[in-house]
Amino acid sequence: MRLSSTNVLAAALLCGACATVKETPQVRMDSQPVDLSQLTPAEVARAVQITTKDGSTIYRAPTLSVSKEVDLRRGGPGLSVNLGTTTMGRMGFLFGVRDGRTAVVKNYAAFHSDFIAGTNRFAAVKLADGTALPIRTTNTPHHKNDPTSYLVFETVVAEVPEAALRSATTNGLMLTVVLDNGTTFAVTAPAAYVQGYLLAVDQPR
Repeated sequence: MRLSSTNVLAAALLCGACATVKETPQVRMDSQPVDLSQLTPAEVARAVQITTKDGSTIYRAPTLSVSKEVDLRRGGPGLSVNLGTTTMGRMGFLFGVRDGRTAVVKNYAAFHSDFIAGTNRFAAVKLADGTALPIRTTNTPHHKNDPTSYLVFETVVAEVPEAALRSATTNGLMLTVVLDNGTTFAVTAPAAYVQGYLLAVDQPR
């Protein structure tokens, strides 16, 4: 879940030494630039989308994202010279599903990242205390120019225990993402973001 301006762009996940970064990333909440240090719970709560489906209520917090323009013309093995410059980035958001019969809400953190095909797949997501969370992953290949030149976009969704989320309103929700090559990196959902999401979930229905 890419929810911190300092943690969301770990170099190992942006094609490593193969890519040349062209510009400084801008953090956005949905489509608007945002300064995370000035973000308020009320802003986040207003942006939470609340919908119903099959008797359940779905809460989707706004997406926090950051991207960089990357030069992939010297991408190395598995990438041809045809990719040129492209935008690669990460995004994340919290969402929850309230069961219409029990009124219990299950909360989730979703994190999406653009990867070079064949490496750095999501293997696990852990809480700060090391507890591994239930996850599921999806990926969709997007071919460009020829079959040897393509990017894979992968998303991981982790179920976050209610207690862990409620305790993250002071310091933020801190997660560790583990890749299948052994790489780990920290991702943090800011406290104001968590607070705003919970304000929307807790509002009278």
